[in-house]
Amino acid sequence: MARFWFRIVIMTLTGLTILNAFYKILASPAVSTRRCYVTDREVGILMEMFNFEESSFTKPVVLANRFGLTEKGVLRLYRKALTKIAKRAKRGSVVFPASIIRNVINSRQKLEDKSIEEAIFRIVSEDLNDFPAHIVFDFLSRLYFVENSERVKAKETYRIELENARAERYIKRAIVKTEKQETKFELVLQTVIWFDNIKKWSRAAFERQAPKRKVNESEKFRHGTFWSDKCNRMVQYESGQELYFIKLLEASPQVNYYFEQPVKIEYNRNGLQRCYTPDFVIRLNNGHSILAEVKELSDMAYAVTHRKMEALIEYCEYHGFGFLLTNGKYSINKLLTHKYDLAFESALRERLYEPGAGTLYFSEYKDIMEKFKPRYMDLIAIVIRNGWAYYPSVFRLNSKCRYPQFRSKVIYYFGQLK
Repeated sequence: MARFWFRIVIMTLTGLTILNAFYKILASPAVSTRRCYVTDREVGILMEMFNFEESSFTKPVVLANRFGLTEKGVLRLYRKALTKIAKRAKRGSVVFPASIIRNVINSRQKLEDKSIEEAIFRIVSEDLNDFPAHIVFDFLSRLYFVENSERVKAKETYRIELENARAERYIKRAIVKTEKQETKFELVLQTVIWFDNIKKWSRAAFERQAPKRKVNESEKFRHGTFWSDKCNRMVQYESGQELYFIKLLEASPQVNYYFEQPVKIEYNRNGLQRCYTPDFVIRLNNGHSILAEVKELSDMAYAVTHRKMEALIEYCEYHGFGFLLTNGKYSINKLLTHKYDLAFESALRERLYEPGAGTLYFSEYKDIMEKFKPRYMDLIAIVIRNGWAYYPSVFRLNSKCRYPQFRSKVIYYFGQLK
């Protein structure tokens, strides 16, 4: 056992017993190898193929050149040598090291009330898990089984046990992932704004509805459909963030039902009648429901978004919905806590509040940007904090708060929670 003293902290006593027994077979030709008729060349091949001390398992194709054999010749000698040892151990000799290995496997089989094949798999996965499982399983099964039919059965058991182990790991990962997603949606729910008029909705009220708009299938967007167990149908999405949000809804035990593009809301912008469709309606188990808009954090600072959100706020207040503006993780609260260079903010304020100014165009902003070298999210956070109107398509920043309802009912709400 001293041979493996350096592995004691990472290997069980069973694993150490098996490996030391194997090395005793190879290291004591007078006692072991002659009695089971293992040749020196076979010993050399076994030592190279199963060098557990160095965690080195030389492939037969490499050994072929070293021993002047073909690859098939190396495999034939390796299998022949292990069969000789297995036969000697099966005849039953307490002093023969291979019998120790056989007894360890038999003890595990009796202890766990499993088949020999399953006992070998347990030893491989629990006691010798530092080494490649398929190599060690083949090694132990050949040291135990004499007949080829027994080894074929062992190989099939290994395949089945391996699939079961993989399935168990997959299930555990899925459970952990689901728990994480549940936690993430709990955090998202904390950013829902509830108004005085909260109405309870039946699931049937939503199940009778169909999406009011088909998602944008432009190549600019990541669009597609996702099978929903909660909705029992394919759900449309038109961005990676929407897909991520859908998966959160599917995983959350608090969500009873949801569907996309639920309602068309009319609103006025610059004297023109417009129509806006929020991304999702979400029904919780308690019957309370939420209208949700999924946006990038940067998009939350755009003036056009604020106008749409004012229309959504009015609709939620009147019809008793909760209001949610999110990127799937955060809302405006993330922007309100974003840290930036106050000197950069002062420079913007100084320029915007100059007499006769009020609007900052890109040519002027570029000079300020080159001086302070801000990140884009710095600008976005400053726009939100100051309630400015930001138009990114043709850069324009206006100091006038054009959408006071969004500021008072969303920005101010999260500002109070800080």
